[in-house]
Amino acid sequence: MTYTYRANNANVADLDSNGEYEVILKWNRQEVIKAFDGQAGQIEISDWFS
Repeated sequence: MTYTYRANNANVADLDSNGEYEVILKWNRQEVIKAFDGQAGQIEISDWFS
C-alpha cells in the first residue's frame, strides 16, 4: 500500500483558550490499494500546532 500526503487547507484559532493561536492543517492522504486494481480511497487528517 502506498500513501501520499498533501496539505489541503490551513487556518488559525485559539483551540485551548490560552490566548495564543494554533495552526490547524488539514491533510489529504491518497491511498492506493493494489488489491483492488489500483483503486484509491481518500482520507482526511487534521493536525494542529502550537
